[in-house]
Amino acid sequence: MSNTTTRKPYLANVVGRTVENDPYAFHLEGFAASNDPKFFPADGEKQARFSFSIGIRGAADELLARANGTYSKENTYSMSEFVDLSLFGKDAEEVSKVYVKGMKIAVAGKLSLRTYDKADGSQGSSVSCAVNKHVLMESKGKPIVAKVTDAFGTVSYVYKDKTGSDRVINMAELLPGTVVGTPKSGESNGHKYYSFGLKTAVPAAKVFDAVNGNDTKDKEYDPNKRIINIVVFDKKAETLANLAKPGAMAAVTGPVREEEYNGNVSYRMSAREVGMMKFAPLAAGEDNPAGPAPAGSAAAAADGPAPIPSSEFMPLEDEEGELPF
Repeated sequence: MSNTTTRKPYLANVVGRTVENDPYAFHLEGFAASNDPKFFPADGEKQARFSFSIGIRGAADELLARANGTYSKENTYSMSEFVDLSLFGKDAEEVSKVYVKGMKIAVAGKLSLRTYDKADGSQGSSVSCAVNKHVLMESKGKPIVAKVTDAFGTVSYVYKDKTGSDRVINMAELLPGTVVGTPKSGESNGHKYYSFGLKTAVPAAKVFDAVNGNDTKDKEYDPNKRIINIVVFDKKAETLANLAKPGAMAAVTGPVREEEYNGNVSYRMSAREVGMMKFAPLAAGEDNPAGPAPAGSAAAAADGPAPIPSSEFMPLEDEEGELPF
């Protein structure tokens, strides 16, 4: 039995501003909602474009307000829970071939407010996202299969620190991987945490370099060292402790740091968001009388469990207290 039939849908999102001061969705998940998506083939210098809407968690105008930094608990947000997506070029062609209503997708891209005239003459509005990066996550009984690829984005996130000054965090966006090893739960500096290893298709050192603006061209990386330690805190820790199990597949967004512990170099992400692409096989007795998937099967994760480097959780540094997440 698939976990998707026994778990509630988990939708993640994080929005804010980039160094260009654009309202941006760094990680936005939703279910495809359009009965009639629109595909426009490439024409001359124009790239192919594919457009459809997704159902998200919460009102779209609230999402945009949070991205703009204008959100207030005193305001009423009444727009529908849908965002219009536009994908371009190869991304448009790829998604248009497998699109099916109800599929789950995660995207990153610039947000904007679009106004238009309705058939009755009144004016309507919607929130749009020009997609920069996407991850196809799942679709029940359809041809979409969650895959760990070597594609991920890099982006700079701007926020105000405690003094009111702008700070910039360089992040990986929508980095896919498989949960491996033995996750750990605990508490550090008064915050609950959940830590797990994520095995990616890209060497961990290359992810670190790409995110932090280091030159990756013609640089050799160890292809066997592909595990990044993912750490989440507080409410996310409680939620993901029930979801991010070994064998699950996830897409993560957040800054990547290099650490040395007992002479070993490892990489850690204090994840801004974690999106579940595929749940781990259910254990025997957990609505799955057949027990866990056989070792080595696709459902049990391609490479099976692996040790997490620097598995001892390191205390958070003071800098972490400055992060808005």
